[in-house]
Amino acid sequence: MGARALWGILIVVAAVSAVAVQWHYAEEFEGADLFISDDAGTEQEDLLEIRKNEEERLQELSAAGEAAGESAPEAQPADDKHGTGKVNPPAGEEASDGEKPREPAAEPDATPVDGSAAPGAAETASQGTGEPGTAEEFFAAAEKLEDQGLYSEAALNYMRAINLGHAEALNSLGILYLQGAGVEENYERALMLFQEAKKRGCASADRSLGFMYRTGRGVPMDLDRALEHYLAAEKAVSDAMTENEIGTIYQARGGDENYRLAVEWYEKAAVKDNEQALYNLALILKEGKGVPRDPERSVKLLRLAAVKGLAYAQHDLGAAYGAGDGIEKDLVQMYAWFTAAGHAIEASLEYRGMLGSLMTEEQRAEGEAIGQEYYSRFGSHE
Repeated sequence: MGARALWGILIVVAAVSAVAVQWHYAEEFEGADLFISDDAGTEQEDLLEIRKNEEERLQELSAAGEAAGESAPEAQPADDKHGTGKVNPPAGEEASDGEKPREPAAEPDATPVDGSAAPGAAETASQGTGEPGTAEEFFAAAEKLEDQGLYSEAALNYMRAINLGHAEALNSLGILYLQGAGVEENYERALMLFQEAKKRGCASADRSLGFMYRTGRGVPMDLDRALEHYLAAEKAVSDAMTENEIGTIYQARGGDENYRLAVEWYEKAAVKDNEQALYNLALILKEGKGVPRDPERSVKLLRLAAVKGLAYAQHDLGAAYGAGDGIEKDLVQMYAWFTAAGHAIEASLEYRGMLGSLMTEEQRAEGEAIGQEYYSRFGSHE
């Protein structure tokens, strides 16, 4: 087979790769903050049971550690691939790559879990202990512990904030249950907490509920209901992540009109520099679904997402350089972007190997060097 024919076959393969990546991302976009809502209220006894079970578990862990003469390990940072500062993995990923970090148990407090503080509760919590005492202080402490990877202690402090009436703490604790971070994974409890948070006016809870209905976690998958929650969240707090998720739902529905609406929402999020919206918009403009095809702008958007470290954008930018679609063909740049993406996507290295067979040794060496520089500057994450 001649080199020209082989080149044609490989470019088709690269194009198929890009399409496969597109479908992956359309189905599995990440949710830095998960958000959810329903009308049913949270029963007081259910919240008390949650607190009781988790405090007993923490005490058992603490007793086991003391019996073994072990000291608590140094806190490790959370697996925060997406710069959110929280443990919020994309749909389909685990909350962490291995076991949850072992943590020193926090002493439970005895305030009620009914959203209102007992008389003198805030003062009692802080007297002589150096611990926070107000709902906002407990919530801030919980967020800091979560950032440090101390998820069980974070959960306990979220519970303490809930005792004192903190609505956002309900949502944050629900996210930990949704992920199984520091507490046992429990979608039913997560749903209950999100519903209660929504009742108490927490806008983030609508996003969490939208995530659950979009992915079918703990509830039947329902894109219409998910969209209602996301729109409610966006109306309350306009943010790029929610706008991107709304666009994803419209795109999943298919059809020119829904693609046009998806583009509108992706544009809103892209203006706010959301890497996933930049990527999703680039894919639609490349294919010309619902809007005129614009490969040149598609490449520009891919580059913006690629330099943010988004591996799928890096991969597709390499494919664009290889095919000369929307940009002048450049095998060295193709090889470089596949090299950077390969740190997160194994398939990128496979395509690099195939297409690299058409290059000289000098070109491959140059592409490797540039690709490693891209990785050191921009990183690479899914």
